[in-house]
Amino acid sequence: IASSWWVWNYASKFSQRVFIDFYAIIGILLAYLLMLIQQKKILKNIIYTLLSTLIFFNLFQFYQHNKWVFPYGDITKEIYWDSFTSIVPKARVSIPEDKIINSEFVFNDFEKNTGWNNETCITEYNGNRVAVLDSSNVYSVEFRDTFPPHFSTDKGIIKIGADIFSNIKFSDASLIAEFQIEYKTYSYNSFFLKAYNKQNKWVHIEYAVYTPEPVTPFDFVKIFFYNGNPLETLLVDNMSIEFISVQNEKSLIDNVQNASSKIKSRKKEINSFEGDIGWENFKTVTSDMAYTGKKSCRIDKTQPFSVLFEEETKNLFTSEDRVITARSMIYSDAAINETRLVIDFKNGDESVSYNTFDLNANFKTGKWSLFTINFVVPEMEPEADKIRIYFWSPSQDEQLYIDDVEFEFISF
Repeated sequence: IASSWWVWNYASKFSQRVFIDFYAIIGILLAYLLMLIQQKKILKNIIYTLLSTLIFFNLFQFYQHNKWVFPYGDITKEIYWDSFTSIVPKARVSIPEDKIINSEFVFNDFEKNTGWNNETCITEYNGNRVAVLDSSNVYSVEFRDTFPPHFSTDKGIIKIGADIFSNIKFSDASLIAEFQIEYKTYSYNSFFLKAYNKQNKWVHIEYAVYTPEPVTPFDFVKIFFYNGNPLETLLVDNMSIEFISVQNEKSLIDNVQNASSKIKSRKKEINSFEGDIGWENFKTVTSDMAYTGKKSCRIDKTQPFSVLFEEETKNLFTSEDRVITARSMIYSDAAINETRLVIDFKNGDESVSYNTFDLNANFKTGKWSLFTINFVVPEMEPEADKIRIYFWSPSQDEQLYIDDVEFEFISF
C-alpha cells in the first residue's frame, strides 16, 4: 500500500516514511477502490497486478536496504537507477552539486605514458593497455602530486574511480590514498575491494576520502592499488581522480575547540598503565620507564603492537557528526619514522575505515613529547559496529614508550 520505490531521492532513507501519517487514509481509499471494481474483471486484474508488483518492489528494496545496496545518505538519480536491480552493494560516491565550490579532474586510461610512477606495470590486454598487479608486481601505477591551490582554504574531498578485474571471487587487493609531507606518511587510507569485485568481470568502483586538516602546499597525495595475494591477478583501467572543494562549513575540529555548546556527548578513555583496566595486549606494559607513575607501554620489534582499546561504536557516539581526539606522551632515544597510531573501524571482522597517523609532529628525541590528533570520523558503508585504536610499528629498529594515553569521542 505504502510503496513509493519510484521516489529515487528518498531511496536511502526508506521512502515510505515520508507519508506514514497517511497510512490509514490510503488504506481506506484502497479498500473502497477494491470494493468498487469487484464486478469489473479486467480492471480488477490490472489493479491487483499493479499492487502485487508494487508490493514486490517494496519488499525487494527493503532487502536492498538491509544489504546496504544503496549508499548511506543522499544519493543521485543515476546512482539509484544504477543499483535498482542489484542485490549486492556497488562502490559509488555521491557529492551534492550545490555543495561543490570547484574541482580539478585527472584521468588516465593508460593508453599513453603520462609520467605517473610505476608505469612498468602497464601491459597489453585485449587490445588495450591496463595496469597489472600480480605476484611479480604488487603495486599499480601511482598518482603522486601536491594538492591543488584551492585545497589550502577549502574543505577537500578526493574522489577516486577505476575499472577493476580480478581472477578470484573475493579480491584481497585495496585502493590506497596516502598523505605525506617531506616523504613521511601522516595519513594512510585503505579501501578494500573484496566486497565489490566480481570474479572475471570488469567492475567500476568509486571511493572518496576527506583530505587531512590542514593541507599545506608541501603535502603530497599518493593514490595507487596494492595486491599482496600472489594467487590473484588484478587489472586496473580508466583511473580517475577528482579533487573537490566543498562549501566552507565550520569544521568539526573547530567545533571541538571553540563550540562546546554544540556538543551532544563526549566520552573519554584514559590509560596510564598503572593497572589492567581491560584493554587488550597488556603484556606490553613495562616498568622500564614512565612519564607519570611507574609504568608505560613499550613498542619494539618483538612486540610491534601497543595496548589496544576496543569498543562498540554505539557506546561511544550518539550522532552521525563525530570527532575523535587522541593524546599520548611518547618517548624514544632515536627518530620515529614508521610507528603509527591506528584507528580502525570494523563491521564484524571486516575493516570499513582504516586510518593511520604519523607521530613526528611534535616529537623530540630523548624527551617525553606530546602527541595529539583530531580526527573527523568519515561516513562508512556499512556503518562500523566497533572501533580499535592502538599504536603499531612495522620497523625492526624503532623502540619507543607511550604513557598517559587519552582518547575522547565527541558527538555533535
